[in-house]
Amino acid sequence: MTVTPDEDRRLLAVLAQLRDVGRRVNQLNLGDPAVLDATLRLIAESAVTIIPGATAILYTYDPARSSLDPVSRTSAGDHPALLRDATPRPDGLGMRAIRRTQPVLSYDEPDLDIHPDRRSAGAAAAACLPLLVAGQPLGTLYVYLTEARRLSQLELLLLDNFVAQAAMALYLAGQVTHTRRNLARKEDELALLRHAGLLISSRTRLEDTLVAILEMALEVTGARYGIFRLVDRSGQNLVMRAIAGERLGRPAVEALPINTTSIMGLVAKTRQPVNIADVREPPWSRIYYPLDHSLQMRAELAVPLIGAGGRLEGVLNLESPHAGAFSEADSHLLQGLATQAVIAIQEVRLLDALRDTSTRVLTQDLSQVQAHLAALRGDLVSGDTEWDRKVEAILAEYEALARANAARQEALREAQEARAVAETFAAMGDVAANLLHHLNNKVGTIPVRIEGIQDKCAPALADNPYLAANLAEIERAALDAMATVRDRLALLHPIEAGPVSVAGCVADALAAARLPPGVAVQSAGLDQLPPVLAGRETLALVIVNLLDNAAEAMNGRGVVQIGGTAAGDWVELAITDDGPGIPPDNQARIFEFRFSERRRADGRLGAEGARSARSRLGFGLWWVKTMMTRLGGAVSVESDGRRGTTFRLRLPQAARQADGEAAS
Repeated sequence: MTVTPDEDRRLLAVLAQLRDVGRRVNQLNLGDPAVLDATLRLIAESAVTIIPGATAILYTYDPARSSLDPVSRTSAGDHPALLRDATPRPDGLGMRAIRRTQPVLSYDEPDLDIHPDRRSAGAAAAACLPLLVAGQPLGTLYVYLTEARRLSQLELLLLDNFVAQAAMALYLAGQVTHTRRNLARKEDELALLRHAGLLISSRTRLEDTLVAILEMALEVTGARYGIFRLVDRSGQNLVMRAIAGERLGRPAVEALPINTTSIMGLVAKTRQPVNIADVREPPWSRIYYPLDHSLQMRAELAVPLIGAGGRLEGVLNLESPHAGAFSEADSHLLQGLATQAVIAIQEVRLLDALRDTSTRVLTQDLSQVQAHLAALRGDLVSGDTEWDRKVEAILAEYEALARANAARQEALREAQEARAVAETFAAMGDVAANLLHHLNNKVGTIPVRIEGIQDKCAPALADNPYLAANLAEIERAALDAMATVRDRLALLHPIEAGPVSVAGCVADALAAARLPPGVAVQSAGLDQLPPVLAGRETLALVIVNLLDNAAEAMNGRGVVQIGGTAAGDWVELAITDDGPGIPPDNQARIFEFRFSERRRADGRLGAEGARSARSRLGFGLWWVKTMMTRLGGAVSVESDGRRGTTFRLRLPQAARQADGEAAS
């Protein structure tokens, strides 16, 4: 084929235009809409250059309407009549080319005529080429000729090149627009999530935070209403916690079981979000539960609230009266808001728990606080996430505070107890001094008067041995009574503590105790114990009282074992009997001052009452505890309540005490 100089120049011009179109297509990534318009106009003008005397018109395709968009018209040519508007026909050349995804030529389609408006304007032949990318139609290029002829293969080939460039231009422009739209949406979503985060830190009530999150979700997605249902304490149901929306009448907000009988229950059970285009369609129509029967809803979007460690907190649900109202982007956004809601729920739950714990730390004993913290760990910690570790650390700090508070309370109690003991013994010392003075005045005169009787009535006493013997016994008894009173009341005076042998005190106690013949005492290892800081007579009398109590608890028959250990700065003496034991509920009460006066309904003392009833001063085990406190030690009791009781006396080592004083 011979190419004339004119054709050669025309081909060069076309190639130059292809180059220019390519450059413009590359500039479409910049996102300037004017570049796309200029590119499409250049393509239309290039088509006219390829086919002199032709008219070119380009339309974009609207997939939502399945038609060509007449507003998008771009044209070029020298025939004004052919350039006038004429809406593309639904069954014309353009739509046939799109459906076939290949060019359509009027002279090859005997059943399809050229558009009447174009025919009347002088069009004798027409070609329509679809703009395709990956098989997807983006538009069409019409070429009209005023003479009835066929397009050459070269002309069609060149048109194909420009059509491909036009399709790529539309595709890139669409991608840029889509990307920009997504970026704008993402920016809006991020701003929304930041706002939700600020809400969490600024709101003190969980309901206020949840309602605010719902209102944001409604505004962004266009939903009619939204609802939060949270898992109840049983873990079996979803209960309404917050609701927001338009024109709500009397919403049904009863609890929903976590199962497949409702959409929210299904989401909670499967822990997977759902985006339902139409709740009237199966299978959703069978389990759709309307929030308000006066509202006709179509689309539903629901996401689970999953906390740290995979714990289910509840479900966030939106509904719209329009079918297919929610997109995948809406679903992702709602999941982001659900995460913010979970943070709010967890923080509020933690704050409520810590407020309660703070009160418990100050009002309950250590074991109760520890039980409460253990329950909180089960409720708040459900995995090994960063949140779980933070919660665990906070609870550990509260447990440490509880321990420290318990130690301080115990120290305070001991100090108060020691002060009360000191005040009591000071008062009793005053009473004892007054009592001893009166006894000296009254009982002390008995030996003097007996001596006078013996001097003045010697002959009579010599003649009456019975009378003489009784007077002598009265004198001895009076003197013994005065000595006993002085010795016992001396215990009420301040104790002069010093190094004391535990074995020696036990020996003194065994010698002084009035144990029945059926009671055997066994001791071991006492000689190896270091000296303790105490008063020997006081400690011995404490041991005597415990031995007497053990003998009475065993009804005069049994074995008492005495042993001791030394650890750290302390020595511990254990006195164990094989009696009936003391019920755990009474083990702390037996040391109370008036416990020995509490009798059973039948008037008899219980075993623990019998233990505390006897004492050399008449105050029961309260006296034992008091004396141990005065010695700087302590007494405790252990028993399973069925058989056997152990009293433990804890005393400071004398050597360690001396070392501490020397160091200070």
